[in-house]
Amino acid sequence: MISTQIPLNIQLPDSASFDNFILGKNEELFNKLKRSINNRSSEGSLLFWGGPGVGKTHLLQAACKSAGDHEFSSAYLSFKDLLKKPTNELDNLENLDLICLDDVDLVAGKKDWEQALFHLYNRAFDSGAQLVFASSQAIANLNLILSDLSSRLAWGFVYRIQPLSDEEKIQAMQLRSRLRGFILTEKVGQYLLRHCPRDSVALFNLLDELDRASLAAQRAITIPFVKNLLASKEKQAEEAL
Repeated sequence: MISTQIPLNIQLPDSASFDNFILGKNEELFNKLKRSINNRSSEGSLLFWGGPGVGKTHLLQAACKSAGDHEFSSAYLSFKDLLKKPTNELDNLENLDLICLDDVDLVAGKKDWEQALFHLYNRAFDSGAQLVFASSQAIANLNLILSDLSSRLAWGFVYRIQPLSDEEKIQAMQLRSRLRGFILTEKVGQYLLRHCPRDSVALFNLLDELDRASLAAQRAITIPFVKNLLASKEKQAEEAL
């Protein structure tokens, strides 16, 4: 019987940064965001939008990390969490150098939050703070109650994040794997794309599972190993029904 090792919760840093973001067709957006942070310049707000798993949260958190590296004050906040709290959570954010707001589309139809965001935008503009937003939809499709808020969000630079190609997704998985301290071969990457959900979030979560499982079993991450893990996950899901 082969013994298994209980994996220790010790891993290489795997936080979002500019260095571990695969550009794909998003070079213009990436360079604009990076310049804004590195130069501490506010040339207007920046909003990028796209579907799930395209890297919106990664870029916002990477921007905050870069701001910290340059000793600029910053905050990353998601409206998934903010909407559970009073609108005064946005008070005084304009005193920061960088404000990164995720899931801004969730404020649509909530007049008190739309007003709070509108006023924050004006205060940040006056103070020179850099505002960066991420949305799952284009501004025109948000159906905001306040037309003035739509105008504010459209004032600055607006980009659509382009999803990665299959080849770029494999590159992203390989980069993430190297940062975690293991090697993901091209063949294993192709297998994952064929047999698993294809959005980046799901793929990265599966990589985390594979990393833990391979450490516990003291085995390399091969196609047979991936097959066994996926079969085990499917069996557990069936038993849970």
